[in-house]
Amino acid sequence: MAARFQIVEAFDLPDRGLWVAAGTVVDGNPQMGMSARFEDEEDPSFAEPVHGVELVDPPGDEGTDAYPALTFHYRDDDKLDAYRSMTWEGRTLLLEW
Repeated sequence: MAARFQIVEAFDLPDRGLWVAAGTVVDGNPQMGMSARFEDEEDPSFAEPVHGVELVDPPGDEGTDAYPALTFHYRDDDKLDAYRSMTWEGRTLLLEW
């Protein structure tokens, strides 16, 4: 079964080697291992497996509630630069098995 996830904020956690897409679950049940892509792209520039689903405190947002988040593992600066170059906020990820 597919799931959809609306992104509010995206950032990296360099000490963990993770890119974080924080937001809200629109429908379904996002799970580790699902393949994620932007819902609005027919030829996806981003198609990655979900590394984890967790609650995160966005940087600089002390005192606010933690967001549900999807995490994506990166191993090198090229992958991180690619993530940083994409528009994340306000977009929806489609997650499928």
